[in-house]
Formats: sequence, structure tokens, C-alpha cells
Amino acid sequence: MLELRRGYAIGGLLVFVLCIVFIIYLSFGEIEGRLWITLYWIAFLFISVHTVLKGFAMEHQNRYFYYYSLLRPEYIFLAKWIYNTFVLVVLGLLMYFVLGLVAGNPIDDQGIFLLAVVFGALGISLCFTFVSAIAVKSDQSTTLMTILSFPLIVPVLLHLIRLSRASLPDSMVTDIGTSLITLGAIDLLLAGLGLILFPYLWRS
Repeated sequence: MLELRRGYAIGGLLVFVLCIVFIIYLSFGEIEGRLWITLYWIAFLFISVHTVLKGFAMEHQNRYFYYYSLLRPEYIFLAKWIYNTFVLVVLGLLMYFVLGLVAGNPIDDQGIFLLAVVFGALGISLCFTFVSAIAVKSDQSTTLMTILSFPLIVPVLLHLIRLSRASLPDSMVTDIGTSLITLGAIDLLLAGLGLILFPYLWRS
């Protein structure tokens, strides 16, 4: 509820999505399928960084003391993750629609691609929420967030691109189960680490 009250932040994200799509359209025009998917996920990653990594950093220290008296730390972590996932799914679908409208839509199997968007939102929001919760305790939180998130996000992004390519016509990618299992395993690992470590970070 507190996040949704910041209407200017949501509006800024929408403008950010439209600007990225417009720049891609001006640079490439009609885009071939594999390039379209790669550009989509790179843009999605930039949007995710802008959306998620500041989640804990924007909170005032006194508000943490207030939360501490009301809630268990696991609830805070889960609430941030669920909210970030919801926002990323909405922005991902918006970017998919607008990019397909202005630069053509090469996706043949909509179901696989939408599944990739949901898994991507889950994985990327969980990764960035976890990293943001760790880095906010540091004086150089922005630098630390970048360093910590890079090795975690690269395998997620590579499997998302591979999964998305399976939605193209005449795609050579047939085994999407491996990518789904890998993404699910990464999500479970990060969720477990977050729920275990965040209470200790919270108390510090």
C-alpha cells in the first residue's frame, strides 16, 4: 500500500518503459526474432534494476524501527518480493505489447513467452530484492548492489532468453524443461537464502 501511494513512481516507470521501446524502434525499426527477444530482456533487466534495487534503500531508517515492532522480518521480505514481482509482470506485459506494436511481434507461441515473462519477473525480482536487502546495510549500497547482483542475474537472464527463443517460429530450442527447472531451482535457492538471512540483517 505504501508503494502504491507513490503514484509518481509508477508513472515514472511507465514513461521509462515507453522511452526504452521508442529508442529501440528508432534504432532498429523492424526487428528479427532472436534480436527482438535479446533486446526485450536487456530492456526488461534495466527496468527491473530501476524498479527493484531501490526498494529497501528508499525506506527511512526510522520506518524500519516501526516495522520491527509490528512484523516478522520474513513478512517484510515476502511483501517486497510479491510487490516487485507484480510490478515487473505488469511492466513486462506492457513492454511486450508496445514493442510488438511498434517493431513487429515475431513471437509464434504466446504461451511460452508469457510463461518466460512470469518466470523472469519472479526470478529477477527475487534476486534484486535479496541483494537490495543485503546491500542496504552498507554505506556504498548502490555499488554493492551492482557487484552482488551481476553473478546472480546472468544465469537467470541466459535461461530466460533460451526459454523465450522456444516461442519463435521454426525454433531449434525444443527442451524448455531444463530452463524451467533451472529457473525454478535458482528461485527456490534465493528464496531460501532470503528467508534465512534477512532476519539476521533485520536485527543488525
